[in-house]
Amino acid sequence: MNFFKSNIKIIRLVIIVLIIGTAVVYFTKKVDASPQKGIFMTWQDYKKNEITPAEKINLNHLTSSRYVDIIEDGKKYRFCKDSIFGYRDADGKDYRFFKIYNDEYQVLENLDMVIYVIYNPTHTSKGISQPLTPDYYFSKALNSDVLPLTILNLKSVYPDNLKFHDLLDREFGNGLPLSFYDNANKMFRVNYILKQSLIKS
Repeated sequence: MNFFKSNIKIIRLVIIVLIIGTAVVYFTKKVDASPQKGIFMTWQDYKKNEITPAEKINLNHLTSSRYVDIIEDGKKYRFCKDSIFGYRDADGKDYRFFKIYNDEYQVLENLDMVIYVIYNPTHTSKGISQPLTPDYYFSKALNSDVLPLTILNLKSVYPDNLKFHDLLDREFGNGLPLSFYDNANKMFRVNYILKQSLIKS
């Protein structure tokens, strides 16, 4: 009987050790899964997901807005925003620098075209700030100019893709916004129809 009781204690101890070990592994994985904050020196780095790590990123929106400062290993480094592609924040969101210095283009989708958003405040006639509103942009590639997401701009960037022109008119000519996300195909609808237009029949 005493032998049985002692075995029960050992079994309980083993179970407790296993539970603690599992918890340590789980939380270690959770920590390791956190996104790596840092900057992308080039668009090629972004494409290959090769990030230059940074403990802190200062975008200098109020002063020295042409530059981004990073701190890594206690050292401060300064880069001109024109000379690097962009950065990744602590939430894992990616941003691209392009011409404007007091805001950045958040990369929403990088497929046949790249789609971005900037959230801007709006104001009433009384000057009361409303919730941020999204303005959408696109580029043909990661190293192409960023343009407002409009049908006219899309047609001008893809001048010879007449099938794409027709699909744009058919899909968005009746008021559907170009920012519409196609949940069925897990991409922005405009990227989906671009993909369809590039398929050779």
